[in-house]
Amino acid sequence: MFDESIRPQIKEYRNRADGQIYSIDGPLDVIRQAIEVIKGLSLGIFTADNILNTASNFVNGVNNFNKKNRQDQGRVKGIDPTQFEPWLDEFM
Repeated sequence: MFDESIRPQIKEYRNRADGQIYSIDGPLDVIRQAIEVIKGLSLGIFTADNILNTASNFVNGVNNFNKKNRQDQGRVKGIDPTQFEPWLDEFM
């Protein structure tokens, strides 16, 4: 986002056509420096494997919760569809 949106604004500001002198430590420089620090601190924290594992754990947790919830609701009525149709267990 920084490279696509903010960096062009900084370049445009530096190349002002109105004769104003570009000053270092202007508002855009402060923003740029802050974002560069954040960017540097966040690099390497989230690898592709970390993201995939986190997403998979989340989805598996939701699936397990929903499976247990459906089973509990079926038991309230005395129905366990997996009892006579074992293939449903994996599906559910």
